[in-house]
Formats: sequence, C-alpha cells, structure tokens
Amino acid sequence: MHIVKKLDESDIYRLLHSFDGISRTAGMLNSICSQLLNDDYITTSNPMSYIHGKSDHSFAVLDDLCEKYSLMKFKD
Repeated sequence: MHIVKKLDESDIYRLLHSFDGISRTAGMLNSICSQLLNDDYITTSNPMSYIHGKSDHSFAVLDDLCEKYSLMKFKD
C-alpha cells in the first residue's frame, strides 16, 4: 500500500495548474488535427512551439511534486 501525504495548498494549486496546462495543450492538438482533417491547413501561427513549452513546463512541475511526495515519476 502507498500512503500519500496531505498536499500543501500551494502544491495543490500547482498541480491543478499543471493539469490545466496539459488539458489546454491536448485541446490545441485536437483542434489542429480537426483543422487538418477538415481544411487541410492550420490557421494558427507556430502552435507547436507553445504546445511544447506548455506541456514541458506542466510535466516538469508534476515531476517535482511527485518527487516531493514520493509518487510516480512522469519522465526519466
């Protein structure tokens, strides 16, 4: 059995912000795929730069929290 310590309030906000960032990037990728399927082109400028930056930051925050609370790691 794995016992998880109670999270600090600031860490809870960081966790929620990270999940929000991942959700937003997934939504952007979904929108891009839909545009490519329906229109054969993308109407936004360089979305992958934003997506990489946002998802990398979100996973780094999650990794820090997982290490702090001895949970699983998302990256090697």
